[in-house]
Amino acid sequence: MSDGNKIVSFIVPAYNSQEFLAKCLSSFISGSRADEKIEVIIVNDGSKDDTKSVALGFTRSCPEIFRLIDKKNGGHGSAINAALPEAHGKYIKVIDSDDWIVMENLEKYIEVLETSDADILITHFHTVNARTGKKTPIKSSSVTYGKKYSLEGLMAAGKGALSCCMFHGITYEADFYRGCGVTLSERISYEDQEYCTLPFIKAESIIFADLFLYEYLVGSANQSVADENQVSRAGQLEQVFWKIARGAAAEKISEAAKAYLLYKLAETLQNYYVTMLIRNSDRKNGRREAARIRRLSAKELPPLKELTSFRYGLLLLMHFLHIKPSHLETLKNSPLYLWMRRAIR
Repeated sequence: MSDGNKIVSFIVPAYNSQEFLAKCLSSFISGSRADEKIEVIIVNDGSKDDTKSVALGFTRSCPEIFRLIDKKNGGHGSAINAALPEAHGKYIKVIDSDDWIVMENLEKYIEVLETSDADILITHFHTVNARTGKKTPIKSSSVTYGKKYSLEGLMAAGKGALSCCMFHGITYEADFYRGCGVTLSERISYEDQEYCTLPFIKAESIIFADLFLYEYLVGSANQSVADENQVSRAGQLEQVFWKIARGAAAEKISEAAKAYLLYKLAETLQNYYVTMLIRNSDRKNGRREAARIRRLSAKELPPLKELTSFRYGLLLLMHFLHIKPSHLETLKNSPLYLWMRRAIR
């Protein structure tokens, strides 16, 4: 599918993104040789605001970089699914429309991809607080940059190696991703968990680059991660959890792939527990739903119970201590929280 010139296709799903999209798209115009090596496919997912107009401004001013797909609303996953057949790059990376990239590192990123034949490249990223602008680095550790890892080697490298093995850190080789036959769930949230798990467990080669590329905006009231949105969409998170668990179980995968899968499922289950026990204002319902999915997941995937026992117990204690969602960010910066994260991961 590569046209021989484009090294990476960036896919930007955009729904009602007029407030953020210009900043996102501007970050791809570096004025370096990288401009010739990238394409940015903007997918207007049935926006009701001026998202399409913002996108068209970029496709007209820089047609060599930007292209627009205009489609009916189908959700974040549908936008990625729609862009994949149109991607000409050797690699693909998804950037959400309210996020952006580190322009200064784009050329180095392209250089790494030009010489790579790995199925997956992992890069560092920052979270950026929408209210304060504070950046928090998320960086892989316990790895040798540039070394090619198998999935077995990755899991043997330790938990620090998995820190950036998530949506914001992953770049997939395009033909590898297509060959996995993954179609992301549409019209729901949290399908990014599918994106960073179902193809990943089929990878034969993974490399790490020592550079920051993705800037991930957190704390915006418009984001789907807002407390009230997370609670209302908890059923969608559960749907994705079971799709990953049951879909992977239907295939023969290696022991290393099983270990990675369990790691990602444990992370997803923890997100569900946080939503139900901390973010849900209906406390009785939250306890009931957290206990329900704990029973079901333990029945179908017994190792998950042990993997998540400490986290569940800790979150249940926080629930009974009436820890509020607004206190979570403060806790995350405390030495006690950092110690607990090391203990439970």
